[in-house]
Amino acid sequence: TICIPLSALDSTMIMELSALIKQRPGTTELYFKVIDEDMNHQSLDFIARPIKLSVGKELLNYLNSRPELRFMIN
Repeated sequence: TICIPLSALDSTMIMELSALIKQRPGTTELYFKVIDEDMNHQSLDFIARPIKLSVGKELLNYLNSRPELRFMIN
């Protein structure tokens, strides 16, 4: 699960994540939690149903390099 503040969600981030995910097909389901910090931290959970990926160093490095993102591997 990748937790993304609504304020940080933009087309650049979407394109970067999309490119990383497409490079690493696999069997792990991908979930997103979009958090609206202005609305008492209300959140929406999404599953990227047709997408399954392999979690690798490139994705983890990207997520760790973005301090506004949090992630959980279940």
